[in-house]
Amino acid sequence: MKKLIAYWPAVLIGIVPFVGLAKDAPTPQDASTLTGITNIIANAVGIFVGIFWTIAIAFALWTAISYMTAAGDETKIKSAKKRLIYTIIAFVIALSINLIKGLITSTLGGGTPTANW
Repeated sequence: MKKLIAYWPAVLIGIVPFVGLAKDAPTPQDASTLTGITNIIANAVGIFVGIFWTIAIAFALWTAISYMTAAGDETKIKSAKKRLIYTIIAFVIALSINLIKGLITSTLGGGTPTANW
């Protein structure tokens, strides 16, 4: 029972993005034109970025909690600081992916993607 209680936040974090995606499900795109292919790729990248952001935020929360509960233990503090660096790198990657996706979509003449996050 304790394991079930310990894992429910992780399960909720994993399910919430899919509930949001179900609400705004993208309409099928025509893959016979460059714009259609660009929109399909942009939608797929948008879904990936949403999942990536969810994981990055969960990682940031885990880092913050482990830093606060270190209680002065130097090895735990060092581990939390190392995780903080990885969390910042994950945020930079997620932002970069969004910017590159927008740049490529606008360059190739694609319209606004339906799963634009």
